[in-house]
Amino acid sequence: YEKGDYDKAEAEVFDFAKKGTPHQYWLARSFVLLSDIYLTRKENLQAQQYLESVKANYKGTNDDIMSLVDERLKRIADAQQKPKPKSNFSIENN
Repeated sequence: YEKGDYDKAEAEVFDFAKKGTPHQYWLARSFVLLSDIYLTRKENLQAQQYLESVKANYKGTNDDIMSLVDERLKRIADAQQKPKPKSNFSIENN
């Protein structure tokens, strides 16, 4: 991910999840990373879905997962509230 190879990072996350792991922290952390990939690609809805899933299903309490999730969800919400530039495009009825 840090090298900008988002496709490879995404594939690694899915491979990790598919294999299964007893380490719930690392599984949740991998989904947070997946949301970062989607945010980088401007696929905010995809990112939001993974983050909300982690928030609803992760049972850990003594770590940073929820703060990471909340931080990213806030970023998505803030981006959705920004006014979009108006387009000069219009459709005229003749």
